[in-house]
Amino acid sequence: MNYINNNKTTITSFTIRKKIECINIDHANAQIESLKRLYDNKNTFGKILIPNFTFGQEQNVVWYIADYVKGQCLSTSEMVNIVWPSCVLREDTFTLSNYDRINYIRCDESKDIYYIDLNDCKDMSMQERHNVFAKQVKI
Repeated sequence: MNYINNNKTTITSFTIRKKIECINIDHANAQIESLKRLYDNKNTFGKILIPNFTFGQEQNVVWYIADYVKGQCLSTSEMVNIVWPSCVLREDTFTLSNYDRINYIRCDESKDIYYIDLNDCKDMSMQERHNVFAKQVKI
């Protein structure tokens, strides 16, 4: 993401790097597979966008570098009205699996909503998603 300063004299881009040390190579392989699936499905979460990212693996260490999104966390009502239908009720079992509202950022510039904790994606049944959402969003 590019941000232009108030004087319109500079353009700045931010990235975030996350390093995940897994307990063994099998867990690392599962993490990298999840990131690959997210990359391939990044345009399938309705109003929830996935920032541009790259990723890799070195033995049992998985990492990703993603665009940093400046903005605000979603409100509880936005979680119910936007995240619930886009992620919890989606037909595909592969989905965003963390429904803590701090992981959903409304970009200050574009007003688009981004999911930022990219390694929290996996296959989940709809019932599992309902339960996690109810617990994390406290509805």
